[in-house]
Amino acid sequence: MTKQSGNDLISREVWAIVPAAGQGVRMGGALPKQHMDLCGKSMLHLTLSRLCEMPFITGVIVGLAVPDPRWENDPYEHPKFHGEFGGGERRQDTVREGVLHLVDAVGVDLGEYVLVHDAARPCITHEDALKVVMTALQHEDGAVLGSRVKDTIKSSNEDGVISGTLDRNSCWRAYTPQVFKAASLLDALDRVLDSKVTVTDEAMAMEYAGRSPIMVQGSDMNIKVTEQTDLRLAEAFLEGGASS
Repeated sequence: MTKQSGNDLISREVWAIVPAAGQGVRMGGALPKQHMDLCGKSMLHLTLSRLCEMPFITGVIVGLAVPDPRWENDPYEHPKFHGEFGGGERRQDTVREGVLHLVDAVGVDLGEYVLVHDAARPCITHEDALKVVMTALQHEDGAVLGSRVKDTIKSSNEDGVISGTLDRNSCWRAYTPQVFKAASLLDALDRVLDSKVTVTDEAMAMEYAGRSPIMVQGSDMNIKVTEQTDLRLAEAFLEGGASS
């Protein structure tokens, strides 16, 4: 099925999955990081709002731990928000359940596109998200937002002793959104599940399935909130009113 989006730029449906079933233990504190306060709202609500406000995104779902009392007491509502689903033990399990939920419960065709975005990246801009979506529509194996590495990159052993220097010209930091055809992503996630392989992002699952997603340069402000200092940086960015 094809569908004209609100900005007349995308002729396909693009459905966003936000995996938010993790506990965010590196942040510390009593709450999982996705429920921490950021600019007067939960970080998860802010991320969902940024995605729902993008005219080229058809709809958004979120994968949560079951139960999630904080969500039950403070659910999110938006016309483009199509609800929550039960997440899995690992990120890859949650995303796989999300694709299945889109197909089985929402009625999304496997020929449409899935955009996966971290709940802990509330600073994603419309411009970067549109750029990676447009690239994915043109590249069969999908697209990943990221940033070329600027520093010198060293490899080391477990004790920190340097074993070599990598060519930074071929190195990227992988961010989200990551965008793929729903059928291709589901196939890749099925393969890693069957092989009992753990992956750290969707692109890694695609690589395991023999596919080669393409990297798309994005803003370094698309930070992943992992520590308290990241929380302050995200607040400064969002309070600056950046939205594009």
